[in-house]
Order: sequence, then structure tokens, then C-alpha cells
Amino acid sequence: MLTINRTTVSFSDINACSQYTWKGQTYTQSGTYDYQTSNFHGCDSIATLRLNIYQPDVVIAQHSACDTYTWNGETYTQSGAYTYTTQNRFGCDSLTTLDLTIHIADSQNQQLTECDTIVYLGRTLSQSGIYTFELQNQFGCDSIITLALTISGNKIFDKHMACEQYLWPTNGETYTQTGIYTERYSNVLGCDSTYTLDLAINPDYEIITEAEACAQYLWPVTNQRYTQSGTYSFPLKTAQGCDSTLTLDLMIHPEFEFRDTVIASEPYLWPINDQTYETSGVYTEIFSTDISCDSIHYLYLTIKNTTDIFFPNIISPDGANGHFTGYSNNASVIIATLSIYDRWGNLLFTKENFPANDPQQGWDGKFGGRDVVPGVFTWLAVIKLKDGIATYSGDVTVVR
Repeated sequence: MLTINRTTVSFSDINACSQYTWKGQTYTQSGTYDYQTSNFHGCDSIATLRLNIYQPDVVIAQHSACDTYTWNGETYTQSGAYTYTTQNRFGCDSLTTLDLTIHIADSQNQQLTECDTIVYLGRTLSQSGIYTFELQNQFGCDSIITLALTISGNKIFDKHMACEQYLWPTNGETYTQTGIYTERYSNVLGCDSTYTLDLAINPDYEIITEAEACAQYLWPVTNQRYTQSGTYSFPLKTAQGCDSTLTLDLMIHPEFEFRDTVIASEPYLWPINDQTYETSGVYTEIFSTDISCDSIHYLYLTIKNTTDIFFPNIISPDGANGHFTGYSNNASVIIATLSIYDRWGNLLFTKENFPANDPQQGWDGKFGGRDVVPGVFTWLAVIKLKDGIATYSGDVTVVR
């Protein structure tokens, strides 16, 4: 029997970076490579390698910066060569080299002394101080010049406000008018100096007010009442702090005032105007004197209406005396308000506008529908009377 064995053929597709070693052979170029041997039957066996060789990228970048430079997340402050390794699109190493030059910003300090204003690098300077100028050097980097300037010429400004007049200590002159005044001199350095006074002169005032009144006069300036004719003065300050005087020249004309005080237990007929008054109060009758001053007659009337209201000091909600209210022989007495409080001041019960003598209208010894704990409670009642109201208060003990 005859057996025919076949030749073996295989293919390999490989991508590699720079070089690839296959079957003991190192390849650096892309291409197709064959390797011939025998299979286990002793027949020819051909292996074919289809190889792609990709080269790594190498990039050199040159850059210059001022003071610092940030590259790939790193900040550099010195010149030098810096590398950054990554992978290109074929997965091969990619090496970038940064050739970096760092230029340092320049700084310079200067001191100058002048008598007056100077122009320095395009800026006009008129006061002593530290000034900073930002320029650029030949590399385009910031160059900072710091100037310490002393202006020796004095320019002193004094703003002053005075009342009536002002003595200027600088020259000993007294000024009575608002204005701007100047004195010039040379200081110890020989520089011209100027002392300027901006002066405001505010006047003092005296204001005289004439007034006439009947019996008394309320002067709004002092909020004081005067009952005698005379001249009254009130010193004060203006908004600028200057002394001023308000003077009142007052003439008081007399008026008459009469008072009747009456206490009655029934309506009262006042003979002054023949009118009858049924309630307590203050009543007036006005007339004029021969110099047109109002005069007045007062009636201070008190009509005493009494009532015999009584409140118990103990109740037993479970017994015969089970409610708390007011009792009176006067059936028309109305309790305007009845309020019950516990020992801590909490309101337990309140009711308004109900008649006395009706226990069912009063407090039943409960709070929120539940019996209160036996003890002492305070109460407050307001009773309506013919001429007003009366207030009563006390305490009541609840027993069970």
C-alpha cells in the first residue's frame, strides 16, 4: 500500500519595531522571508514570514522661554536638554528631546533725589515713593526697574475751617475771608517749598424770634413752655461747629382756667352750661377774654356705679359646687372676660361676654377635655359697668 505525504506550508504576518528575530535570524527591513526544513514525515516544510519593520520616531525641539517653561506637565526653570518618551501610531517608542534655553528676567534698583517733579521713563513723578517700571530685555523677557525717589521740595497742604477768623501759624496772619493762601520758602536742602492753606470761614449767627401767646408758649427750639413774658436765649452750634444764638422775645397774655371736681352717684347737672352728664369724664366749656385769649372751665366728673360681684375661692367639679364663675345681686352684670391660669402662667380657660350667676357658663375644672390636677389656680375677670369696666383677680382651689 502506497502513502503519499504532503509538503507543509505556513505563513506568519508580523509587525515589529526596529528589528525582528525569526528562526535564529535577525531582520531590520520589512519584507517576505522563507524558511525551509522537513516536517515529521520527512517532506519539505516551508514557513513564510511576512514582516513589517517600523522605525521609532526621534524628534528634537528647540525652545526658549523667560524664567520658566512647562512641557508635558513638567515645569522647567533651567536651560538644558529634556527628553520625553511615548509611543507612535505603530506602537513603537517615540523619543522627543527638548533643547530648552531659559532667559532670566532682569531687575535693577535705582535711587534718585530731586527737588521737584521729574519725568522718568515716560512717567511724571511728583511725590516721593517706590516706583516700578516693567520693560523687556533683548530676549523679550520682563525687565523690572525699581526706583526709590525722594522729592526734597516740600508741598504742604492744610485744609482748615474756622468760625469768624483764623490765625495761620505759618506766617502769623489772621484771615477773616474764605480763600486759598500760599507761603513760599526754601528748605534746608535748598529746594523751593510751598505751604498752602485752603481756608473756609464760617460765620456765627444770632437769630431773634418775636412771639405772643396766651397763658403759655411752647418754644420748639427747646421744647420748653414759658408762662412769663421775657427774653430767652438758647446757645447752639451750626453744622460747621460755630457758636450761634437763638433769642426769643416773648409776650405772654393771661388767660383764665377754672376747675370743678365733682363726685356723684347719679347724673349731674353742671350749672356752667346747664347740661346733664350721666357718665364720668372731663368736660369743658371754652370762652374768650377781652384780649382774645381762650379761657376754659373744666368739669372733672366721677359718677360711681358699684356692683357686688363675688367669686368663690374653691370648687369641686365632682360635687355640688362644680363650676367657677362670678355671682352678683345685680342680674344685669356682664362678665366681659374670665381667664384661668395654672401656677406656671399657662392659660387653661377663657370666655368672653356672658352673664354672671350662671355656673354653666363658667369653668368646669377641665383643660383640653380632661380634669385638671387638684391644686391652686389663678383667675382674672373683667366686669362691665355702666361707666366703664372693673378688673378683679384672685385664686381658686380645685378639690376632688
